[in-house]
Amino acid sequence: MARGPVLRRTLLAALPALAIASRGLAQTPPAPLIGVWDGLLQLPGGRLRLALEISEAGDGYGVVLRSLDQGGGPIPATIKTASGKIAIEAASINARLDGAMAADGRLVMTFTQLGAPSQIVFSRRPGGAAPPPLPRTLLGPVPSDADILAELKSRIDVEKRGVGLVVGIVDAAGKRRIIAYGARAKGSVKPLDGDTLFEIGSITKTFTSLLLADAVRRGEVKLDDPLVKYLPPGSKVPERGGRQITLIDLATHTSGLPRMPANFAPANRANPYADYPAERLYAFLADYQLPRDIGVTWDYSNYGVALLGQALARRAGTDYDTLVRTRVLRPLGMTSTAIKLTPALAERFATAHDAELNAVSEWNLDGFAPAGALRSSANDMLTLLAVESGARQSPLSAAMADQLRVRRPRAVPNQAQALGWQVASYLNGELASHGGATAGFQTFAGFDRGRRLGVVVLSNTANPVEDIGLYVLGGPHPATLAPRPPRPSSRPAIAIDPAILPAYAGVYRLGPKFTVTVTVEDGKLMVGPTGQAKRALIPVGRDEFVVTGVEALVTFHRDVEDKVFGLALAQNGQTSNAPREPDPR
Repeated sequence: MARGPVLRRTLLAALPALAIASRGLAQTPPAPLIGVWDGLLQLPGGRLRLALEISEAGDGYGVVLRSLDQGGGPIPATIKTASGKIAIEAASINARLDGAMAADGRLVMTFTQLGAPSQIVFSRRPGGAAPPPLPRTLLGPVPSDADILAELKSRIDVEKRGVGLVVGIVDAAGKRRIIAYGARAKGSVKPLDGDTLFEIGSITKTFTSLLLADAVRRGEVKLDDPLVKYLPPGSKVPERGGRQITLIDLATHTSGLPRMPANFAPANRANPYADYPAERLYAFLADYQLPRDIGVTWDYSNYGVALLGQALARRAGTDYDTLVRTRVLRPLGMTSTAIKLTPALAERFATAHDAELNAVSEWNLDGFAPAGALRSSANDMLTLLAVESGARQSPLSAAMADQLRVRRPRAVPNQAQALGWQVASYLNGELASHGGATAGFQTFAGFDRGRRLGVVVLSNTANPVEDIGLYVLGGPHPATLAPRPPRPSSRPAIAIDPAILPAYAGVYRLGPKFTVTVTVEDGKLMVGPTGQAKRALIPVGRDEFVVTGVEALVTFHRDVEDKVFGLALAQNGQTSNAPREPDPR
């Protein structure tokens, strides 16, 4: 399930915060480079502020990179200069900055990480000044159907990043537009339309938060009610600083609970949530210790929203499926939205595909249903968005307005977390949105209450579509954003010395019960994730390897002593970092 757009943050996320500066390894930089430099990095769906700090350090120069909008500590880097050119490398995150100082005194650089280059211009920060705020931008007009269709065709026919895509738009007058391209399944001639069903993944969380707002209106719960009040008798919920986790903490991802529980160990990774009942949600709480204060720090949690939905269902004396059907879907007339599909709905359900366009299994969620179990169509989602945007009235209108009244800050500037929806501020309005991702689907839903405009994007392929959704809502055209990284398999193999392969061997931990084991066998590097067959790694760059048989890239991280201390696995538009386990002694 997705972390929920608006801004993808895989670029510098989950990196070790090393509080030391690295020294230049070659020529030292000229004096004009000394200082703090601020730049704005353009990413799909948003921007990040980066700060580059160059200082004197003994007989050399210290260089650190900071991602101001993602927190964490300084990222050590090295610097080389020659013939007016500047090269800065942050080996721990496999990133480089290459460029030169322009005549106006700014640093014009190219930032490259995991094969994706983006231009960034750094300006010197005045002494003692605070970093510049992330500027808000203007929302533009909704693009034409022809422009939207051209983007869908490019995504499917040119970039080969999709099988089928459907975009739905509803305006202030209630007029609907459906733009669809592609097929329900790879190799099929059966087209998609506004009534084709897709897994909407984490967009389900907005339905769960709507159930919360509605339950408050009914007088059944209060936002500041403690979670434990609605769990099975005897349940133990962690506390911190004398504060209990409340329902509003769960709905705004500020509970302090993890993204996923440590007792999540799927028997079938193709359908990972099917064997995880609500009872295991409650069991994990008993021994968990919160790592941070409640209600303070935003940290996306599938687990927290799953608990919220199950608690609301218990309060109503029913199960989550029945609750969402009777209190949201039926009142809104959403007849093509469901967790369990009838035979008639199943006939309209699209085939799921991974990022490499291979057919994959659909997902069935049990205890995690409130976090990502719904299936829906573009037409049904426009029914929801017409009410959310204010273009249409419904008995749920008041509860939907309540969803947006709650605001807690996120780590990303100009963005806040409402009940379920994530809200981004612009110079001429604000957008509320959420994304969804499962093994074979990617989705986006968003609306603008000022313009009474709603947009949904549904794809039966596990490649991101958030940039399309934001574009249709008036954001930047996807072509103007940072280039999407090339498919790993498109990169040519290179020859490397087999003698260096043992340096990569080891066990790398991706989760509490999931590791990646790298071994050297017959002069080749092999990777074996927990419970999966080994695959060969093909070298394509310094410390970069493509996983054979799947569209995945493994990049090994080195420390300042050039020792491998971790790896990053990039697959399906997501990047996960895995530290290396200590070698057994």
